[in-house]
Amino acid sequence: MTKNLNDFFDHLEAHNFQNEADQQIVKKLLEAEENWPVSIDTVSQFLELLEKEIGGVIHKRSLEELLKKYNQNLTKYAWNAESISYVLDIFKLTEETTLNNICSRLFNKKDN
Repeated sequence: MTKNLNDFFDHLEAHNFQNEADQQIVKKLLEAEENWPVSIDTVSQFLELLEKEIGGVIHKRSLEELLKKYNQNLTKYAWNAESISYVLDIFKLTEETTLNNICSRLFNKKDN
């Protein structure tokens, strides 16, 4: 999965997502990417970065633990913490349990 984040933005602007929840998920994903302290070009790159930070699968619990770590030193990790907060919001909008599954589902919809 190497989908360019700008492609998601274009689909969002064109209202190409079938339901409001998917539109909100994409908005949250874009906000998370924009707030990460280093430039990110693809969703795959963002997922890989998060997996490395977490040390495994990206799910709600692992993100909550990562956010706790960032909140202990907000001077250093303020942007990271804000980004993770947006990602955590995604899990309020879906029953899916991993960020990889969520992104795969959205990509499959847009790639067909």
